[in-house]
Amino acid sequence: MLDPAQAPFVEPAAKLLFQMAEEHPTYPSTERNSYSNLVESYLNNLLQLIHRNQRISIISDTRINIALEYIHKNFNKEVSLEELTRITNLEKNYLIRLFKQYINASPYQYILKYRMNVALSMIKRRYPLGDVALKVGYSDVASFSHAFKRIYGVSPSAIKPPR
Repeated sequence: MLDPAQAPFVEPAAKLLFQMAEEHPTYPSTERNSYSNLVESYLNNLLQLIHRNQRISIISDTRINIALEYIHKNFNKEVSLEELTRITNLEKNYLIRLFKQYINASPYQYILKYRMNVALSMIKRRYPLGDVALKVGYSDVASFSHAFKRIYGVSPSAIKPPR
């Protein structure tokens, strides 16, 4: 679990983001929309930055931390379940179960979300979509755009970078 004393800004940032999501005029109470997906993305990015830059372990199982570190270093390549089982020394089904327990997603879902979080960050910094697609492991913009839209509910070209 994340120690609030080590990162006191996480809880207020999370509360603010969820408050913004709830106050957004199109925020439905029973289903997710692209705005709430973006909020979740920002929270994931925040936790990943804390984990990566401050070396705070937010997951108590070191084997999952090993898998996450491997994914973060190799997200732009094809990361297979076999590779993850090899480096963690875990059986496939047990690895999937631990991911769902700690991450609330399968390894495949986590890799996809991580790639799309990196892509969103690059798009907001005005990288061309072709470069973004290649950086996050897609060989063409069409496949990348399809995957991005599945995650965020909008095409990457609809994301407007800050001015």
